[in-house]
Amino acid sequence: MFIHPTQNRSLTPREAARIQSFPDWFEFPVARTHQFRAIGNAVPPLVAEAVGLAVKTYLEKTMKSQSTVRFGLAPLPTSENEAVQSLLSLVHAAETKSLCEISTMNFLRGWFSVGFLYGGLHPDSALDHGTELSDETEPCPEITMVEPRLQSPRYVQSGWPVLLAPIADDAWRRYEAGELTDDQFYCSEAVIAGLCCRNPDLIQQLPAERRANLPTTLERKLGR
Repeated sequence: MFIHPTQNRSLTPREAARIQSFPDWFEFPVARTHQFRAIGNAVPPLVAEAVGLAVKTYLEKTMKSQSTVRFGLAPLPTSENEAVQSLLSLVHAAETKSLCEISTMNFLRGWFSVGFLYGGLHPDSALDHGTELSDETEPCPEITMVEPRLQSPRYVQSGWPVLLAPIADDAWRRYEAGELTDDQFYCSEAVIAGLCCRNPDLIQQLPAERRANLPTTLERKLGR
């Protein structure tokens, strides 16, 4: 039953339709006393429009972040799930003592995923983890549902998850051997890509050449 806001009476069917933005000819499919059971059949048009516009805006931002923004490193993951899967391949290699056998390209795929997923970690801090461990960490369902050890335990001093420490060590070995460039080792582009993936609004703060899908400085140097 719909109660009139100022008069001591219930609303007529036409008034009830108008107040919910339905046209005058609209008829509620069930008795008004049981209207809550039929909400799927009587969603006010203005509510449906608002939901539709919000979804449209979200999809446009998401598609823009995935298809038009370009970064100066490759291969970068395009989603958190892809990053987790790439990182797990390095974790498996570390556990089987075969990290040194991974090609540079495949190693970079996983190493960039570290930057993509963990924007707060820094390669320099991996030089000294300390010995104190902690299980406290910010929850991230996309990571913990696949492999909880990717989040904890972690070293208190460096912040690095224990599971990733061998990968950081191998990155340092490759960097000092000249296999990785400064940009690849510190991979700030991967960090930015991860932030934009999680928050498409940040795309508007990127340089105009990226938003316009123009070649980055690195790509121009490479003649791409």
